[in-house]
Amino acid sequence: MAKIRKQEQGHRYAEQMLCSFGAAPRRPGQDPRCWLEEALAAAQVRAVRHLGNHRFAWTIGPRRLRSRITIAVTGLAAR
Repeated sequence: MAKIRKQEQGHRYAEQMLCSFGAAPRRPGQDPRCWLEEALAAAQVRAVRHLGNHRFAWTIGPRRLRSRITIAVTGLAAR
């Protein structure tokens, strides 16, 4: 979405994807923000938030104790 709003690299592909779902192509000079709002409605799609692609954890403390520390995170199973 931000890619289209800000006209960043890859915005043309994202716009083509929305058009393939039924959105009208963006007219020359049309504000990308306005077009995106119309395109999402026309394509009958919605934004889905996700938690990100990567998760990292680092242990802290003295090196000799780090190997004894167990790190467990529940509720973040990969899908």
